[in-house]
Amino acid sequence: MRRRLGSVKLLSFLGGAMLLALLVVPAATPAPGDHLVVTGPAGTVTAGDTFSITVEAQDATDTTITGYTGTVHFTSTDPQAVLPADYTFQPTDNGVHTFTNEFTLKTAGNQMITATDTSDGTITGFATVSVVHAGLDHFTLGSIGGQTAGVGFTVNATAEDQFENPLGSDYTGTPTLSGTLNGSPRGCNGGGVPTPGGTSPCAVTYANPPSVTAGVATWTGVTAFKAETGRTVTATDGGATGDSNTFTVQHAGLQHFTLGSITSPQTAGVGFTVTATAEDNFENPLGSDYTGTPTLSGNLNGSPSGCPGATNPCTVTYPSPTSVSGGVATWTNSVKGYKAETLRKVTVTDGGATGDSNTFTIQPNDPAMLTFTQQPNDAQPNPPTCSNPFVCTIATKVKDLDAYSNPEVTVAVNVQINDPLNNPGSDTLTALTAGECTAGVCTQNTDSSGVATFSDLTMHNIATNYKLKASSGPTVGTSPPATQISNFFNVANTVKTCNGNCTANASDAGAAATVTLTNVGSVSITLETQPAGTCSVIGQPTAEIVTVNPSGSTTGNVTVTGKYFHQNNAGGIGNYVLCKNSGPNTPYHQVFACSKKVPPPCYTKLSGNGMGDILFVIIVKQNTDGTFDPSMTGGGH
Repeated sequence: MRRRLGSVKLLSFLGGAMLLALLVVPAATPAPGDHLVVTGPAGTVTAGDTFSITVEAQDATDTTITGYTGTVHFTSTDPQAVLPADYTFQPTDNGVHTFTNEFTLKTAGNQMITATDTSDGTITGFATVSVVHAGLDHFTLGSIGGQTAGVGFTVNATAEDQFENPLGSDYTGTPTLSGTLNGSPRGCNGGGVPTPGGTSPCAVTYANPPSVTAGVATWTGVTAFKAETGRTVTATDGGATGDSNTFTVQHAGLQHFTLGSITSPQTAGVGFTVTATAEDNFENPLGSDYTGTPTLSGNLNGSPSGCPGATNPCTVTYPSPTSVSGGVATWTNSVKGYKAETLRKVTVTDGGATGDSNTFTIQPNDPAMLTFTQQPNDAQPNPPTCSNPFVCTIATKVKDLDAYSNPEVTVAVNVQINDPLNNPGSDTLTALTAGECTAGVCTQNTDSSGVATFSDLTMHNIATNYKLKASSGPTVGTSPPATQISNFFNVANTVKTCNGNCTANASDAGAAATVTLTNVGSVSITLETQPAGTCSVIGQPTAEIVTVNPSGSTTGNVTVTGKYFHQNNAGGIGNYVLCKNSGPNTPYHQVFACSKKVPPPCYTKLSGNGMGDILFVIIVKQNTDGTFDPSMTGGGH
């Protein structure tokens, strides 16, 4: 920059004659300085490198002012510039001073360095320095906003030197992208491609390698699958890296429900809790963004009994959720199954979104209904003194059900004689199997059908009208034990087995039934119809034996046909072979002989007091020594 001082004046005419006079006004005394000449480096300077600059004070004629002693201050158009401190020229500088390696510029492009006299701002000068970028130091990534799980997005990264100068086309590398994005446990197909309802894991996609143009790398299709906050991605090439801003990956839309684990087993008739979380395709919870109301279904089943009235059927109902909060639907203690079974599950649905629970088991509730499916038989006391052909042990079966008719499986059933009304002989129940009975209480576990079988119970005191009391439970709750009393049975000295088989079919009262006695013995016996009305205590006016084949006496097989009838009267012990059943129209086949002698003509054991229904009675007289007495043989009710 240059500025000149002084002036020239031209004067005109005097007295009509032209007089030309040239007056030269001498220039003013040179100021301490007119301008400064700033000389920078030739060529380019690399950002961050130091370089030297020379400053010369000149007058208006561009002559060096050797006596300049002003103070200069430096400024630059580069906001990152490193400049020397203010400098006061010394007489020894003779108006020129070089600032050796005291300047550093960091911003690429044409940058100005200006020197200004601190006492006179008009005394100034500048130099233009061409600054080029340094080498690759890092990447600056473009701003990334909120993203959605499973949806690809774009990332841009600019290669820059340490002073944030883009390298432009001078960058020829290929960076890689990484980050803190996460995959998901489901939502993709077997090939890892996001698929609605996919059950395979999804891996993060960073879309390497990128396209690179003019120093800017672009990744298209970067995909995260886990919804979370504070995510970043990082571009890297060798030691040069760059991180993005933090951003959020939000969930996608509702795709399914994930149900909380249901403990197994659950108990029939007892409500349990179901929870279901609304989630996107990648198992990200929707939280409060879910505002629907899902429905519940499943494969639970009802029962034939147990609901109001105790004997009424129970029907499974699936209620509405107790609450839906924060994307979680809850059915609190309101879901019930009544049938005991395995592999149960429930399903939650809202539109096309569904979710299944784990499979679980419904177990029976506490025992509630006991039934003697095989009533206890008469027996002779004191085994092992007793032996065949005498009936030495008592057999019985008890079915154990809960209130919903579910069989209790592998559950203890106890039988005992613990009530004076059921224990006329003041006896104590025992068994041949060691450990089966303790202090008069005998125990067997139920089978898969809920039936406990007692096959070798023993008694000791002769008496009539014993009864067993069965009890079971509780097993899962606090209900009182279920109990049941058997039909009566007797303990006598000469209860003896025979070789008879009972085959009977009776559909209703009055129907014909048949009993076959196979090889009844080596002594010839005769089966006869007992005269009607001769046993007044029975109160049966008709004969029940219809036919005997072969008729008369025989030592072989005998087939007897009689009529079904119901008997409820009490009576004494007679000589008989009896086919009895546990209920109307439900015969079971058991043949036995009872041989306590009573005066004729009533050679029969009368049913009643819980004996149950009988088909008919065949009387086979047996002497006290165990032999058959053909003269005292007959048939009847």
